[in-house]
Amino acid sequence: MTKSKSIYKRFWIVLSLFLFCNYSIFFLFQNKVQHIYNSLEGSSLHVTRRTASTGALVINRTQTFSKRNKITANIWKTSDITNDRILAQKYFKPEVNTTLPPKYIYPQNGASSWSVRTGKDIFVEHECPIQHCSILGSVLNPETKVDARLFKENDLGISDVRPFLNEVKRFAEQVWIFFALESPMASPNYNNLNSVINWTATYRPDSTVVAPYEKWVPFDNFTELRNVSKNYADGKTKKAAAFISNCGASNNRLAYIKMLQTYIDVDIFGNCGNKECSKYNGKTCFDMLSKDYKFYLAFENANCRHYITEKFFLNALQNDIIPVVMGAHPDDYLRAAPPGSYIHVEDFPTVNALADYLHKLDQNDYLYNQYFRWKGTGSFIDTKFWCRICAMLWDPKMPQLQVSSLEEWWRPKDICVSTWNNIVWDDQKPNSPTREERSENKSSISRL
Repeated sequence: MTKSKSIYKRFWIVLSLFLFCNYSIFFLFQNKVQHIYNSLEGSSLHVTRRTASTGALVINRTQTFSKRNKITANIWKTSDITNDRILAQKYFKPEVNTTLPPKYIYPQNGASSWSVRTGKDIFVEHECPIQHCSILGSVLNPETKVDARLFKENDLGISDVRPFLNEVKRFAEQVWIFFALESPMASPNYNNLNSVINWTATYRPDSTVVAPYEKWVPFDNFTELRNVSKNYADGKTKKAAAFISNCGASNNRLAYIKMLQTYIDVDIFGNCGNKECSKYNGKTCFDMLSKDYKFYLAFENANCRHYITEKFFLNALQNDIIPVVMGAHPDDYLRAAPPGSYIHVEDFPTVNALADYLHKLDQNDYLYNQYFRWKGTGSFIDTKFWCRICAMLWDPKMPQLQVSSLEEWWRPKDICVSTWNNIVWDDQKPNSPTREERSENKSSISRL
């Protein structure tokens, strides 16, 4: 009997210890999760601003937290510019009745002008969730049933769409898609194209199908920037480079570069400079950038919202060189770029101030390398443009969309600003700091 009581007592002691340990672990875990959640809460709806004028050392929790939600986002909701719906559209897989004909997509001027082949190849090769679509060639019977037509920005620079209607009959359900990679400053006038376009496919996040030059996505386990194990400044003996062929850009970028040259060495390649590196020798040029230069002037040909091209994504970020950017609004780079990966000219009150900061980075490898801490925290993804078009055409809940005025949608007030020395953005957010307020924060760069 005594032995039984002893065993019984030990049992309760062990059980009590077990319950205590489990409760303690649960309590600590819950507090940790709540702490992480609190640090990220709401970030999917708000833009995180840089604390310094350099764009460096920012842990971009906005993208980290909201990324998981983007896969289940409403694929048709264009009003939230913090969510481009690319991932949601990319993995969208509606039910498809394959006994029906495929959805026929006709790119204006033929498939070859869009760098795709006719037929289903593109959907199979890209392993699209929905592959029951077909690209049509340039020769069509006017009575052919076409489900979607794609037009590039210059295709629509006309006042009369009747030639398009004569080419292919427009059925009631046919979707006309406006595709644009150039800025509004380089596009024709669309004043007479009212209620003609159904979908938009541009780099702007309020497009029906967002088509950026590149898309960077953080890894699921990304919580902070990494320490840099490589010295990205090693062996680089030259300061800054720019590839400029359009010398008359609307933002007058060449004048800025000329002023910058009075304070720091800048080599200009292309029609607007005295250095040469043919675009047909792309790899050689990029190897030169990566090996010799510390900074690349990724200056766009227009200062327009969300307009960020291969100059930033390809020429700079993928060639181990720090991009100094001019073009889109600072908030747009913050949303699109890997955190802490670039320097924006608007964060400096003068050209001289920017040059001083570049000199500071040039003379300090540690500070220079801080701009590469984003590497290994995410990747550039294939946005599967054609896959998304195909899947959305099969959506049984596809809304009947119509752009009442393409000109007003593409060129709303303050979508672009004129020149770099007269930048006044309409921020659309009452709490957005001004250029002067961002400049006041520049003293914090010493904390890098």
